[in-house]
Amino acid sequence: MTRSDEELLASAGRGDQAAFALLAQRHYEPILRFVRRFLGADLAACEDLAQETLLRAWRYAPRFEPRGSARGWLFQIATNACLNQRRAMRLRGAAPLDADPLSTADAPAAAESHERHQRIRSAVARLPESQRAAILLRHFEELTYAQIAEALEVSPAAVESLLHRARSRLRELLQEIAENPPTPEGLGRPACSSG
Repeated sequence: MTRSDEELLASAGRGDQAAFALLAQRHYEPILRFVRRFLGADLAACEDLAQETLLRAWRYAPRFEPRGSARGWLFQIATNACLNQRRAMRLRGAAPLDADPLSTADAPAAAESHERHQRIRSAVARLPESQRAAILLRHFEELTYAQIAEALEVSPAAVESLLHRARSRLRELLQEIAENPPTPEGLGRPACSSG
């Protein structure tokens, strides 16, 4: 019988390393994808942050409250790690790295598909952090509204509002990009505001 994520996390909270290893195996790749899409950083830096997310999850597993989902809780940790990383990058004055976090390494990208991904990546990167996180969690990681609410530490109604504002803003940004295509240097520069 397959154990649920919540059962694995509860066992990990009692020190069961094998349970946590299985939980980490299930969620490492989705967390890594989310981190890459959120930060737009190189793979090695994102792998480090995904591993840090799982280390924090192991450390905080005894505190997990089963009223929420384990998946939402893990993405809450990942979101906070991304926000902390972005703040640190701004404080150091480091420019965001220009990776292509929306593409996958194993998918051959036709020129049109690549351009479309670049336009979407550029638009998503320009969203405020909370809207970007909501869009990525919903449309790329397929979390429920309740899981997103848990991950972002807001109410489900706030998630609905964030997604509505984000989708509206994405439509505007994609229209702007279509009318005035950015230069290659300008693609993927995340906005530094939140909201």
